[in-house]
Amino acid sequence: MTPFALWTYRLPFIIFLASAVLLIVGWILKWPADPPAPPEGQPDPPRPTKKSKPKKADWRAAVRAFAREHTWTLILAAVILAVFIFLLAAAPPRLTGQIPASPAQPGRPFYSLRWLRATLSTNYALFWTWSTLLCSLVSLAILAWAAVKRSRFAAQAGLLAISLTLAALGQWMLGPANNILYAKIAYGTAILGFVSWAFLARKRVKADLEPAKPPARWLEITFLVGLFALTAYARLYAFPAVPYGIEGDEAKWTAEAVNIMLDGRPDQSGEYHRDALPVSYYLESAFFHIFGAGIFAARLEVIVTSILATLVFYVLLRQIAPFPLAMLGSFLLSVSIFDISASRLANVESHVKLWPILTLALLALAFRKQRWQVYALAGASLALGLLTYDTVWPLALVALILGVIKIVRHKDGAREKAKRFAALIFPSVLAAPLVVPYFVSRITYYSLGSKGWDTDFGGTLLRNLGSVVSTWFVQGRSDFLYNRTGPLLNAALLPWLALGFVVVWFSLRRRFSHWMLAWALLFLLPVPVLANSQMGRVVYPALPAVYALAALGMFLFWNEAARLLGNLKVVAAAICLGLLLWLPMLNLYIYFNEVTDAVDRQSRREISDIAAEAGGTGRLLLLPVVAGADEPLANEYQVIEMSLHGKMPVSQIPAAHLAVPYDEFLPTLLSEYTNIPYLEIVLDKTANREREQRDAVYAALMKCFPGGTLTPGIRFDRFTLDLAARENPACLPVTLDLAPASTDAGADIAWSLSRGAATEIRLECHRRLDSLVWVEAEQFAQANGWRSETAYVTGWSGSSFLMDTYGSQSVTYTASLPGGAQGYVWVRYFKRAADNSPAALALGSQSFIFASSSPAWLNAWVWERIGPYRLSGPGQWTMTRPYAEDPRKFMALFVDALVFTTDPLYDPLSSASYEPLPEQSFSMTGLTHGVISIPLPPGHYQCRALAVSSQPLVDALGNSPVSSQPVEFDVAGAAP
Repeated sequence: MTPFALWTYRLPFIIFLASAVLLIVGWILKWPADPPAPPEGQPDPPRPTKKSKPKKADWRAAVRAFAREHTWTLILAAVILAVFIFLLAAAPPRLTGQIPASPAQPGRPFYSLRWLRATLSTNYALFWTWSTLLCSLVSLAILAWAAVKRSRFAAQAGLLAISLTLAALGQWMLGPANNILYAKIAYGTAILGFVSWAFLARKRVKADLEPAKPPARWLEITFLVGLFALTAYARLYAFPAVPYGIEGDEAKWTAEAVNIMLDGRPDQSGEYHRDALPVSYYLESAFFHIFGAGIFAARLEVIVTSILATLVFYVLLRQIAPFPLAMLGSFLLSVSIFDISASRLANVESHVKLWPILTLALLALAFRKQRWQVYALAGASLALGLLTYDTVWPLALVALILGVIKIVRHKDGAREKAKRFAALIFPSVLAAPLVVPYFVSRITYYSLGSKGWDTDFGGTLLRNLGSVVSTWFVQGRSDFLYNRTGPLLNAALLPWLALGFVVVWFSLRRRFSHWMLAWALLFLLPVPVLANSQMGRVVYPALPAVYALAALGMFLFWNEAARLLGNLKVVAAAICLGLLLWLPMLNLYIYFNEVTDAVDRQSRREISDIAAEAGGTGRLLLLPVVAGADEPLANEYQVIEMSLHGKMPVSQIPAAHLAVPYDEFLPTLLSEYTNIPYLEIVLDKTANREREQRDAVYAALMKCFPGGTLTPGIRFDRFTLDLAARENPACLPVTLDLAPASTDAGADIAWSLSRGAATEIRLECHRRLDSLVWVEAEQFAQANGWRSETAYVTGWSGSSFLMDTYGSQSVTYTASLPGGAQGYVWVRYFKRAADNSPAALALGSQSFIFASSSPAWLNAWVWERIGPYRLSGPGQWTMTRPYAEDPRKFMALFVDALVFTTDPLYDPLSSASYEPLPEQSFSMTGLTHGVISIPLPPGHYQCRALAVSSQPLVDALGNSPVSSQPVEFDVAGAAP
C-alpha cells in the first residue's frame, strides 16, 4: 500500500475507537439515548370528503379535473415515456441484433456498462481509498454532531456508520486488493461494532420489526406489478439465447424426463430419479406437452416457477415483516445474479426455489388462521419440496422447529394442537417411503466418513466453516448453477448481510428474525460443513433468507439515518434510492457478461441446434469421431434426441443419428446409406486428437462430393449430402482390406478393394527386431478391478489403455520372451497425482517397481525402464498396484504398453522397433481383389498395401494411392 492508502485504511479504525469513547462518555454523563422527536411541520391538510362516483355523463369533467390536479406529474411521466420510446426505437444494431454466445462480447445485453466495471477494475485502489475516506468523514461528522448535541443516539448512529464503513473496507480488501489479513481485521472490527450497536439499539430494532400500518392498496399493487415485471424481465430477457450453453447434468436430467414422462422409453436412471424425486419430472412434463419436449421448455418451467416464488416470497415477508422490509427483500431477490443464473437452467437443483418459500408462507398463514387445513397445505408444500431434490431436505427441520414452537405456544387445547401438528407432518410421512431410500444413497454419495472428521474433527470443522464464509464473501466454488469470479452475492450487499446476520440475534422474539435465522443456518451450515460441499447448488434454497438478512441491514440503517436526519432524510432518500436502482443494472451486466458459459456447454448447445435444424424424417445425422474417445459428438446423444422431438415419430429418433469412426466413414457414404435421402454430416472443428488426419478427411469429403452443402458453425460444421450429390462423386472413397495368412515359406496376403479396380499393388513390410516383444497393456488378463479405458486422456496406442481402480489387485500376461541371459521391460504409463503407491511388475520371485511420483513424470505419458530380470523361458508376468493411502486421494494409474527386450541400449523413444523390408510392387491390370504370396523368414511382421488405380480412388483418410490399415502377423517359428 502507498502511505495515503495505508492512512486511509487506518482512519476508520481511529474513528471507531472515537465512537466507542464517545459512547462511554455519553453513558457516564447520561446523555439521552432516545432519538430526537420528529420536527413539527405544517398540519396535515383536511381529508377531502368522500365524493360520489361521477356519472357517465360527467366522466370527461372528472378526467379534466384529475389532469389539472396532477399536471406536472403527468408531464414528467410523458417525458419519461417519450425518452424510453425514443431510446427503444433508436437502439444501435448491436443491441437489437443477434446476441453472441460467449459473455463479455459486443452485442451482449448491458455490454455498454463495461466501462463502469473497467473503470472500477483499473482504478480499484482509487475507489476503495476515496470511498472509505468519504464514509469515514461522514461517520466522523455524525460523531461530532453527537458530541455537540450530547446525544447517545447520534453516537450510536455514528458507531453503526463507521462499522459499516469498516465492513465495506473489509470487502474492498477481499477483491483485487487480495489483502486477506487486512480484510479479516476490518470485518472483525465491524462485527464488533455491529454487536455493540445491536445491543444498544435493541429496543429500536424490535420496534422497527413490529408489523406496521398496512400500505395503501394502490401502492402495494403498484409494487407487486413492478416486482413481477422486474423478476420476469431479469429471467426472460434474451431467453433462450442466454445462457447459450447447456450444462451436462441439465441435459441428462431433462432427457430422462422426456424419456420417462413423454416417450415412455426405458431409462433406468430416469426411472430411479422419477420414483425418488418426481416433482420436477411432473412439472417439466406439463411444459413439454405445451411447448414441446426439449431443454428450453424445461428452462421455461424453471423460469415460471422462479417468478412465482419471488412473488410468494413477498407474501411471506409481508406476513412477518414491515412493508418496506418486505419490499426491499423481495426486490433484492428479484435481481439476484445467482438467482437469475439458476432460474435460467433446467438442472434439478434449479427446481428447488419455490418450495421453501411456499412452505413458510403457508406456515405463516396457518399461524394466523389456526386451521388444520392450512397446516395441511403447508405440510403438502413441504412434502413436495422433499420430493424435488435433496438440497431441500433441511426444510423439514426448519418447518418442524417453527411449527412446533408456534403450535405449543398457542392457547388452544392439546387436541387442537395435536390436530394441527398431525396435519403438518402427514404429507411428509406419506412421502417418506420414497425419500428414505434416496436419502440413504445420498449419505453414501457424500462419503461423510472420508471427509476427515474421524482424524481431525476440530481442524475439519474450522476449515469447512471457513469455506462457507469464503464462498459467500470471497469466491464461490465451481458449480452447475452459477460460476463467476467473485462471491455468490454482489459484493456491495455483503456488509449489509453481515449487519443483518448480527442484528437478528438481538431480536429473536420477532418472527422475521428467528424465521430467517433458522432458514439460513439450517441450510447453510449442516450439510455444507459436514460434506464440505459449499457449492451454490447446495445452498441455493437458502438464498431468499440471505437476501432477507441483507435487506434487514439496509432497512435498519435507513431507519437510523431517517431518525438522525429529520427533514433532510428526503435528500438522503434520493441518494440511496438512486444508488439502489443501479443494482439491477449492475447485476444484469454481471450476469450477461461475467457469468461464465463453459466451452463444453457451448459445444452441447451447438450440437443441439444443428440436430434441430438438420434432423427430420428421411435424414440421418452422421457424427464422425475418434473411436472410443471422449468427444462431444460421441457423448451428446441425449441433447440430439431431444432436439429431434417433433421432427419425426418418437420410435425413429434413436436411429436418426449415428456416431461413426472418422477414419472409416468416407467409404460408407456410397455403400451403406443408399436409401436415405439426406445425410447430415457433423464435423468437429476443434477436437485436438488426430487433428491433421481429421482435416484431411474433411477435405477429401468436400473434394469427392462437390455437390454437398457446407453450413459453417463455431465448433462444428454441417455438410449436407442429398442423393444427387452422392450419385456422381468427383472421387471414390474406398477401403483396401488385407488378410494375411502364414505359410511355410512366408505369407499369403489377400487384398480386396470395396469399389473400383487396381492397376498396381505396392506392399510395404517391416519386421520387428528379434530382441523385443511389444505388448499392449489391454492384452493383460483383466480382473479384480483393472479395466480397459479410452476416456480421461488421449495419446494412447492400441485399442485402449489399462487402468486400476481403488482396491484393484492384479492382472497377468504370459509371454515367450526374447532369448538371452537377462532382459528389461519398458512400461508406458500416465500418472496424474503424486502418492506413495507405485505399481509393481513381477515375474516369479522377481519384482520391479515403476510409476513413482517424480514431478517430471506426472500428467504425461512416460516410458520407464525396469530390470534387468533373469530369463527362464515363457513366464507369467503379474502387474499390481497396492494402494494403502487415504481413499479420497486415490487417482487411477493408466498403463498403455510394455516392451520386453534383451537390448540394454534399446529406448522406445529413439530406437527402431522394426527393420524395413524392400518395397514390392505387383501389377494387377484392373483387378478388384487378389492374393499376394511373398517369401519371409520367421518373425513378427507389420505390412500395409497401396493400391494404384486409373480411377480417382481415395482411402478413408483421403489419401491417393489408396492405403490399407497396417496388419500384423507372425511367420511360423517366430516368437509371438
